[in-house]
Amino acid sequence: MYDIREDQSLKWWSSINEKEMKATHKALSLEYIEDFFEEGSEEFTWAINNCNEDGYICFPIQFVVCFVCYGKGNHVNPSVDSHGITGEEFENEWSWEERELYMNGGYNVTCYLCNGKRVVPELNENVPECIKKMFHEYEQEEASYQRVCRYERMMGC
Repeated sequence: MYDIREDQSLKWWSSINEKEMKATHKALSLEYIEDFFEEGSEEFTWAINNCNEDGYICFPIQFVVCFVCYGKGNHVNPSVDSHGITGEEFENEWSWEERELYMNGGYNVTCYLCNGKRVVPELNENVPECIKKMFHEYEQEEASYQRVCRYERMMGC
């Protein structure tokens, strides 16, 4: 069963430089850019100019409210309720103390996506449209791959 709190593919960045407001993509490197854009093109030049010393693209970012914890900085530990909890289960199988603990945040953990910062990076408006398109295509391919992997694990492969 899918639980957004456990989806590690949502974290597209490997590091964030808050001073420069840039985030390094965890997988988009010059090698990928060379396959996507023609060498010498405006897009290729933009990518080259925005790479770090390891060859990964650093994107200009802005921060938005974390969509996993909704800006709280924490969420219920998925091991507690990722399967869903019915009202009947909550009333009959949980003790009064467990229910109180759950309702008062006793099972909460630091948000797995924002690490408690309550915000996550997203590309800002200074990123050229063609670069945004390449970014989103890559992310869609990655999400599709992760979905297939989840299905295979569910099937015992």
